[in-house]
Amino acid sequence: MAREGLVRKTKDLDRKNLIRVTLTEKGREAYYQSTARKSIQRILSSLSEEQKQQLGLLLEELRNKALEELGLGHKLPFP
Repeated sequence: MAREGLVRKTKDLDRKNLIRVTLTEKGREAYYQSTARKSIQRILSSLSEEQKQQLGLLLEELRNKALEELGLGHKLPFP
Protein backbone atom coordinates (compact mmCIF):
# COMPACT_ATOMS: atom_id res chain seq x y z
CA MET A 1 0.00 0.00 0.00
CA ALA A 2 2.91 2.33 0.72
CA ARG A 3 4.39 1.58 -2.70
CA GLU A 4 1.04 2.46 -4.26
CA GLY A 5 1.00 5.78 -2.40
CA LEU A 6 -2.09 4.87 -0.39
CA VAL A 7 -0.42 5.06 3.04
CA ARG A 8 2.63 6.73 4.55
CA LYS A 9 4.86 4.97 7.06
CA THR A 10 6.81 7.01 9.60
CA LYS A 11 8.99 5.94 12.51
CA ASP A 12 7.74 6.82 15.95
CA LEU A 13 10.13 9.19 17.69
CA ASP A 14 9.39 7.87 21.18
CA ARG A 15 9.21 4.13 20.51
CA LYS A 16 11.93 2.86 18.18
CA ASN A 17 10.09 -0.40 17.39
CA LEU A 18 6.88 1.35 16.33
CA ILE A 19 5.96 2.51 12.84
CA ARG A 20 2.96 4.74 12.32
CA VAL A 21 0.83 4.25 9.22
CA THR A 22 -1.37 7.07 7.97
CA LEU A 23 -3.63 7.39 4.95
CA THR A 24 -2.49 9.68 2.16
CA GLU A 25 -4.94 11.73 0.16
CA LYS A 26 -4.77 9.07 -2.56
CA GLY A 27 -5.51 6.40 0.06
CA ARG A 28 -8.42 8.39 1.41
CA GLU A 29 -9.87 8.72 -2.09
CA ALA A 30 -9.47 4.98 -2.70
CA TYR A 31 -11.22 4.26 0.61
CA TYR A 32 -14.16 6.51 -0.23
CA GLN A 33 -14.47 4.97 -3.68
CA SER A 34 -14.52 1.49 -2.20
CA THR A 35 -17.22 2.37 0.34
CA ALA A 36 -19.36 4.09 -2.27
CA ARG A 37 -19.64 1.10 -4.54
CA LYS A 38 -23.27 0.22 -4.73
CA SER A 39 -22.71 -3.26 -6.15
CA ILE A 40 -20.96 -4.41 -2.98
CA GLN A 41 -23.78 -3.03 -0.89
CA ARG A 42 -26.37 -4.73 -3.07
CA ILE A 43 -24.54 -8.06 -2.86
CA LEU A 44 -24.18 -7.90 0.91
CA SER A 45 -27.77 -6.76 1.32
CA SER A 46 -28.84 -10.27 0.28
CA LEU A 47 -27.49 -11.53 3.63
CA SER A 48 -29.38 -11.28 6.88
CA GLU A 49 -27.73 -9.50 9.81
CA GLU A 50 -26.99 -12.91 11.35
CA GLN A 51 -25.36 -14.10 8.13
CA LYS A 52 -23.26 -10.92 7.95
CA GLN A 53 -22.08 -11.51 11.51
CA GLN A 54 -21.24 -15.13 10.68
CA LEU A 55 -19.34 -14.02 7.59
CA GLY A 56 -17.38 -11.52 9.67
CA LEU A 57 -16.48 -14.16 12.23
CA LEU A 58 -15.41 -16.63 9.54
CA LEU A 59 -13.26 -14.03 7.79
CA GLU A 60 -11.65 -13.11 11.10
CA GLU A 61 -10.90 -16.79 11.77
CA LEU A 62 -9.29 -17.12 8.34
CA ARG A 63 -7.23 -13.97 8.90
CA ASN A 64 -6.02 -15.23 12.27
CA LYS A 65 -5.04 -18.61 10.80
CA ALA A 66 -3.19 -16.87 7.96
CA LEU A 67 -1.26 -14.76 10.48
CA GLU A 68 -0.41 -17.88 12.44
CA GLU A 69 0.81 -19.66 9.30
CA LEU A 70 2.94 -16.65 8.40
CA GLY A 71 4.49 -16.63 11.86
CA LEU A 72 2.74 -13.42 12.84
CA GLY A 73 0.96 -14.95 15.80
CA HIS A 74 -0.40 -11.65 17.09
CA LYS A 75 -3.79 -10.47 15.94
CA LEU A 76 -4.12 -7.24 14.05
CA PRO A 77 -5.71 -4.31 15.93
CA PHE A 78 -8.69 -4.06 13.59
CA PRO A 79 -11.66 -6.39 13.22
